[in-house]
Amino acid sequence: AEILVGSISWMYPPRFCLGQRIGLKAHEDLIEALGIVCRKDPRVRGVIAGSAWGGADWYEHRLQGRARKAAGDRITFTGALPFGEAKHAWHDLDLAVHVPISENCGGVIEPLLACVPVIASRVGGLREVIFDGLTGTLVPPRDPERLAETILRCINGGDHGRRMARR
Repeated sequence: AEILVGSISWMYPPRFCLGQRIGLKAHEDLIEALGIVCRKDPRVRGVIAGSAWGGADWYEHRLQGRARKAAGDRITFTGALPFGEAKHAWHDLDLAVHVPISENCGGVIEPLLACVPVIASRVGGLREVIFDGLTGTLVPPRDPERLAETILRCINGGDHGRRMARR
């Protein structure tokens, strides 16, 4: 059976005036990690739901190209989801991954409410919602290799992730 791993969020492009090379939500790191995971486990399929913020279609196209290079057709971009559909789409994922470079506590509450296991980056307010090993799994930001290892550990960890999400 397929294992769906991914995220539902806006794709905020890099702010070049601030010296950023990746978007705020670090979709680049998620894509690189999913590429590694898909090569190691043929059951995994990446899902990235959402669209580029503020009409930055160039950024979404760049991410799609990066995904094709990293994993061929194994990462699907759904485009924007209407709010009513997005809140129910979390239930379709086996594992939610939210690894921004900066964040308040958004992006992790919705999957937890859907009892979907969560991996999040150890930044900002995410650490106030995801207690590592208790309600989810934290990883350092900007480390796709470590993220890939963590994804593989989580998808092969039985029901442990769902138990954490229910907490």
